Amino acid sequence: MKKVLVVGIFLLIISSISALYVPDTNIQEFGHFIRIQEINITPKEISPGEEGIISFKLINNGEENVEDVISRLILPAGLESFNDVDIVKISKIKSLETQEIKFKIIASPTTPEGIYRTNLSVSYTSYFGANFANIGESQSDSFSFGVVVKSSPQIFVQIEDSKIYKGNDNGEVTIKFVNNGIADVKFLTIELEDTEDYDIISNSKEYIGDLDSDDFESIDFRLKMYKKRGEISFPLKIDYKDSMNNNYNDILTASMELRSAKELGVEKSNTTTYFLIVVVLGIVGWFGWKKYKKKKKKKNSS
Repeated sequence: MKKVLVVGIFLLIISSISALYVPDTNIQEFGHFIRIQEINITPKEISPGEEGIISFKLINNGEENVEDVISRLILPAGLESFNDVDIVKISKIKSLETQEIKFKIIASPTTPEGIYRTNLSVSYTSYFGANFANIGESQSDSFSFGVVVKSSPQIFVQIEDSKIYKGNDNGEVTIKFVNNGIADVKFLTIELEDTEDYDIISNSKEYIGDLDSDDFESIDFRLKMYKKRGEISFPLKIDYKDSMNNNYNDILTASMELRSAKELGVEKSNTTTYFLIVVVLGIVGWFGWKKYKKKKKKKNSS
């Protein structure tokens, strides 16, 4: 009788433990409860010195609620959390529920352009088994993604020097290309396009190559001019790549007003010309007089 009673009690204990622990098939199916459903970075490309927002949609794929959800943004060198806020806490995410969290970041003004590997660490407590059992398990997941730091290149052109003036059919113009943006430029090619105002005597296409931020390069073009007065425009086709090897092409225009040689300082004034003529004539006369005196002296001595 005692043996039967002991066996009965043992079976009762075993059945109670079995009732408390129910195998968690959710972990077998999904591995972990919390997943990232969506990541949005605004703007998609953050310029050095610019602020951005990273938003995550977290979803609880489990069949049970999770609690004490702590999300920590882990940034690489060159990116910083704005106002040092890099942790977001959520008390509970129900089964199949989605919660959105946001982090504000800023790229250092000196951050080189590139793709920066960034991580989001999410820790939480999951509950499983019978509803009346207060059994929890701490879990932690880490998700990696890339943040692009890049700005659009900015190039402008201007006339640096000109030997083109009224009354001169052939002349040379020097055009300066300036990179006044944050982004560096690679494989820069320049092509001056023809217009009815001129013909291009020199090469119309020139290769500059790299043009770093806050730098410039100048190119000379020799032209045969047809236009005699007014403004002349020089359309320039530019092709280049940025630091991420994205292709760019654009048409920039450099303009100048046709001026006289005197206005450009190419032609000397009449006063200067007359002065030079007088000097030259004076020198010639002096040598002529010396020669005459020498010849007369020789004749008298003989």
